[in-house]
Amino acid sequence: MMLAIQKGGPVAPSGSFNTTTSYDNLTLLKVFQLCTSSNLRTLPPLKPECIRPAPPPLTLSDIGPSPLLRNSDLSKGPRVKTRYLGFIMTFNDLAQWGDDHDLIPGGQHYRLSYAAWEKLRLVVPYPTMTAVAHYGPHRSCAFSFVVATNRTPEELARATDLEFIERVRGILGKTEPPVWHHHVNV
Repeated sequence: MMLAIQKGGPVAPSGSFNTTTSYDNLTLLKVFQLCTSSNLRTLPPLKPECIRPAPPPLTLSDIGPSPLLRNSDLSKGPRVKTRYLGFIMTFNDLAQWGDDHDLIPGGQHYRLSYAAWEKLRLVVPYPTMTAVAHYGPHRSCAFSFVVATNRTPEELARATDLEFIERVRGILGKTEPPVWHHHVNV
């Protein structure tokens, strides 16, 4: 049986509406799965060949020392710029994550990285935020999933919450610990 979707209207058997587009059942199921709010925030499964052993657990020494609290008022002490503790995800990392989770089967590199970025922004738990950071010897720009900052004492305390950091690291599929970095205005 072929089903049809009227633009802006309900699903009905084909032929019921004049301005319809016909889809098969599998396509409608995929559209429904993508549009349901409960599915937007679920982590897509890894392809079986991409399953790797879990990396060793993080320790506070892996993350390194936390910076001082941010201070922009020189009358209160030395200036300390805002720093972010985050997992750096390059375009290649994002495309690989998208391919490993089969977001766009056989998709192009750019489309995979964009789809992975959009999905990860929904899946990575709150209070994670995103930022742009420099990485590598050539100071290229990349995305960062930030788990802690030095803006407030509460945000700085998240740098010691290893359970939360491990959860984010597992979702991103990273093996290395997060790094402290500055935000880049682009």
